[in-house]
Amino acid sequence: MRHAGRMWSCRVIAVVASIALAAGCSSDKQTEGEKRATSAASGLKETRAELAAGRAQIDKMIASMNALRDDQGNLQTEFATFNTEVKNTEAAAAKTRDRAASMRARSAEYQTKWRQEMATVDDPTLRAAADARVQMVRERFDSIKAKAAEGRTAYDSLMKQLKSLQTYLSNDLTAPGIKAVTPVFDKATADAKTVNEKLDAVIAELDSVSSAMPGGQPAKK
Repeated sequence: MRHAGRMWSCRVIAVVASIALAAGCSSDKQTEGEKRATSAASGLKETRAELAAGRAQIDKMIASMNALRDDQGNLQTEFATFNTEVKNTEAAAAKTRDRAASMRARSAEYQTKWRQEMATVDDPTLRAAADARVQMVRERFDSIKAKAAEGRTAYDSLMKQLKSLQTYLSNDLTAPGIKAVTPVFDKATADAKTVNEKLDAVIAELDSVSSAMPGGQPAKK
């Protein structure tokens, strides 16, 4: 659970740094600033893709859980599939966490160099523009951070519930045992829907940020 929580926090930090782009279009002769901006922009799109993949994996996990609840085949086989999908969901979280670590490094480099370069600028108009960008970063940071925190809480709660269900079923993998905890299956299904809604909110925020970046197009779904 702690890994999943850190995954969300890491992603938020990486996204915020990517917002503060002041880059031109890519070319074969990019400046160092453009290269750093392009790298940060790529990181944003990669994060969005990982988040969408994680959402899809949650759907697979819940589908396997409901197949077990509905007793559509062999209980042992269905339970094994469910356990696999839970592990796959945790693996997806770990992959996103690793991606976020890479993006943090890129973003930190961009921010550091951006501050260093702007320190050499005397023009008041340019400095004012830079200050405005910083303010925008703060505002977007607050918005993304709030949405990510909500998603993290919902996700952690869902996974804790599913882990408890796994423990229960490991000791009573029978049709009557499953029927006895039907409300738990229903709650997990509803909670997964909530998680996906929270993820959709973060994805929408990332798309909004992407639309303001070079190319003017959000990352494809």
